[in-house]
Amino acid sequence: MRSPTTQKIAPFTGEGAYHGSTKPRPTPSTPAPAPEPPVEEMRPTTIERYATSGATAIGTFDATFPNRYEIVSRLPVPTQDEIRNDGITFVWAPLEQALAEAGPITRRVLEEMAAHLDG
Repeated sequence: MRSPTTQKIAPFTGEGAYHGSTKPRPTPSTPAPAPEPPVEEMRPTTIERYATSGATAIGTFDATFPNRYEIVSRLPVPTQDEIRNDGITFVWAPLEQALAEAGPITRRVLEEMAAHLDG
């Protein structure tokens, strides 16, 4: 049974925030430099535009997003074992790289999505 005296305490590292991991991370000797975006369209440009124009404030605007969707296919619900063994479940990367790194479930979703992409 847990009690305040037996409860393990560790600094929060962010690792496993959704999975309950408390494994300590090693302290890096030097901070890693921020990587360059792999493709031009991922490069941030807003600050550059404001610096070039001489503007010192970002204007207000109304952001509106249309609530449109279309169900184009339905995938089978994975089993608990498939979910557990999937490995990488989401990848922020260009599609080709994501397909190469994704686990079986995520790859199946990405391949189904790719069939409906334009461009």
